[in-house]
Amino acid sequence: MAINKPTIIIFIATVAALVIPAASATEHIVGGDKGWVFGFDYQTWAFQQHVYVGDKLVFNYPVGKYNVFEVGDAGWEDCYASSKQKGLTSGHDVITLETPGNKFFICKAKNDEGKWCCEEGSMKFYITVLAANEPAPPGKLYVVGDDKGWTLNVDYQAWANGKKFNIGDQLLFKYPAGKHSVFQAIDETSFKECIPPNADEGLSNGYDIVTLDAPDTWFICGAPDHCKKGMKFFVHASDPSKSPGFQGSRKLIPPKL
Repeated sequence: MAINKPTIIIFIATVAALVIPAASATEHIVGGDKGWVFGFDYQTWAFQQHVYVGDKLVFNYPVGKYNVFEVGDAGWEDCYASSKQKGLTSGHDVITLETPGNKFFICKAKNDEGKWCCEEGSMKFYITVLAANEPAPPGKLYVVGDDKGWTLNVDYQAWANGKKFNIGDQLLFKYPAGKHSVFQAIDETSFKECIPPNADEGLSNGYDIVTLDAPDTWFICGAPDHCKKGMKFFVHASDPSKSPGFQGSRKLIPPKL
């Protein structure tokens, strides 16, 4: 008996689906051991995750104390969710990430002291979901200044000198939005004299990520006199590939939300 080609293809695909198991999704516990709590830095946690379509976010918290809302970028920025939107409140909320792109989450509740968890407790974050076949970003993420963040009265050159950076690594500058900024000086002379480039080349959203794409990079704060007061440092990054003629761009590009 003859079997046409479409029938053969369907049969083979069916057998393959039964024999070859699908890639298992990863569960990401939001906040790790801390769970979903007041006062934790969830944005830094999110930046350190490699998340793919099909993965799950798990929010753990005491039932009735907090909640979870998925919002748009404007809602995330303003800690706002529509009154018509129903949040998750089970205390073990599992969200499957079904599409690639940035996903935004906030809490809309008050803690025991009456403080809003999103506005005052940092219970908000956005996370970038990668397509299944998309490679994870190369390199390591460093929080500039560690727990102190990007601020005055910190020796950032000493902080940088203790690290071995590679091209492809990322620097996260954390600070209150509007209080500081991040600029890449054009050259060593501009760095020493605290001369920032054009204003549109600076970053100022308070969670600025910069990818090291050149061997030598000079960073300064653009707020008045902050650079002269020590908010500056130099980074040398090695090239793991050791490819000849490598050239890196100079302009800083903020992450798209």
